[in-house]
Amino acid sequence: MDIVRLFFLKKRRKHPKIWPNQYQWRQFFRVCSQKEKKVLKFLFSLIFISLIFLLGGRTAILSKEVPSTGGVYHEGVIGEPHYLNPVLSNYNPVDRDLCQLIYSGLLKYDGQGKLIKDLAKDYQILDDGKTYQITLRDNTFWHDSQKLTADDVVFTIKTIQNPAYRSPLYFNWQGVEVEKKDERTVVFKLKNKYAQFLNNLTVGILPEHIWQNISPSEFLISQFNLQPIGSGPFKLVSVKTNESEGRIESIILESNQKYFLPIYLRKIVFHFYPDNSSFLTAIKSGKLDAFGLNNPGLINQINHQKYQMFRIKIPYYFAVFLNQKNNLFQDKNFRLALNYATNRQKIINNILAGYGVAVKSPIPPTIDGYPPLDKPQFNLDQAKELLAKFQKEMKKKQRNKKENQDEAIKITLTTVDQPDILEVAKEIQDQWNKLGLQVKLEVKSIQNIEGIIKKRDFQALLFGEALTLNPDPFSFWDSSQVVFPGNNIVEYQNSKVDKILREARVEMDQSSRVKKYLEVRKIIAQDAPAIFLYSPNYLYLTKKELRGIKITKCNLTSNRFAQVNQWYKYTRLK
Repeated sequence: MDIVRLFFLKKRRKHPKIWPNQYQWRQFFRVCSQKEKKVLKFLFSLIFISLIFLLGGRTAILSKEVPSTGGVYHEGVIGEPHYLNPVLSNYNPVDRDLCQLIYSGLLKYDGQGKLIKDLAKDYQILDDGKTYQITLRDNTFWHDSQKLTADDVVFTIKTIQNPAYRSPLYFNWQGVEVEKKDERTVVFKLKNKYAQFLNNLTVGILPEHIWQNISPSEFLISQFNLQPIGSGPFKLVSVKTNESEGRIESIILESNQKYFLPIYLRKIVFHFYPDNSSFLTAIKSGKLDAFGLNNPGLINQINHQKYQMFRIKIPYYFAVFLNQKNNLFQDKNFRLALNYATNRQKIINNILAGYGVAVKSPIPPTIDGYPPLDKPQFNLDQAKELLAKFQKEMKKKQRNKKENQDEAIKITLTTVDQPDILEVAKEIQDQWNKLGLQVKLEVKSIQNIEGIIKKRDFQALLFGEALTLNPDPFSFWDSSQVVFPGNNIVEYQNSKVDKILREARVEMDQSSRVKKYLEVRKIIAQDAPAIFLYSPNYLYLTKKELRGIKITKCNLTSNRFAQVNQWYKYTRLK
């Protein structure tokens, strides 16, 4: 044997082979018992499964969960639609909700109440704030697949500006010229600079090819008010009507495949209820994926732990507006007596379940930059003292008259036929009766209340007023707005307030504008032309599987749908 081979044989003996060879493995399995074989099979299976999970977990870690298309979402509301038409929808919250989904504006609000682009690709402010040039997106279509152009924008604004069409937005567009520059460009020219003009551009745009042949006399009764064609993220596909009761029960909306942004939900179904009782029954049955509570007090009747709740701030307040044409309300002592006799906190605690803030001026503290005013607080003794002063003055004036001077003062409090507002009206009636007044409630339908407001045909009116998070109270309190279409429904007149309001609405610097409005609200609060009551929180509850909702502030409750295309039920790994 040669020396080299001997060396390697010795080396192999020193380092024997550790891992069995193929022959040894076969012998190993032959000598194993059945029990040992089962144990080995189990261990090998466990190792195999562990490897699969290890690889799967690594994939999951490296992937991320993203929204997936699909799902039907059911929402319930109290009331029913009348005008699914953005030119007419402003008076009815149900109409506003649906128009937000069906139509697009040039701009819209996001979930924090800030203006963002919608149909507008871009905009420019020119001529020191007197000219606004809007460039439209290229890929915008109506639900019937026709192209949306600048002609549609011009048509919509000119319809609003024509008083024959009776749009509640008429006043917002006076003194504005609108013209088409080209197919994708619209120019607005203002006679006077207006700092909050961009807010006006959130109005939904109508399709000219659908509405151009509808006359003003047919506009309110047109079939297209309930068969709308819009350009928004959802389109109406069916309406279910209860023939025996003559009301709409539900509406189905389907995602618009031609919308210029991705949409995840496939359908939205709106269910309409005539009253709180039927609404609450539907909630408790689990039928609804989401619902809003205009009356936060209803929260106590719902197991809201099943839902995610969004407590949304809105620049909206309720007040009792005192008609200044009425002799009673021309006396400041009497108006202040009513102020001190009104327990706002009791209304908030007992009727709103604490979900609201007291309001004592025409700009609520829910708007950033407007902290609460301190006075007046509820003080029944102070109210009686002021009422006594008023009655003493009234007796002097009536000394030579034959009326019974000891007769209690009578007030008619008018309000709208909505359950939550009626509760507040009854509470105010009770509080003012304790002052020694005789308060009669007059309840009107939403349709009739519009006529009463236009004619200023009321003594005291409990109603809500909506501002924006960038407020402009001009139309509510300037003396030039005492006649419809102005919104100065109490016919309040104060030359100092007029001056400041007119200066503020042309002030482009927001901080300077806020300072002016702080002064305005202090003067109006001192004059007390209305009993400012509260600003409710809007409570929006959704099932927890509905995701992508990011809302903290809204200009209107309907703005909760401004970014509905981002909502989703299902996800996938990417």
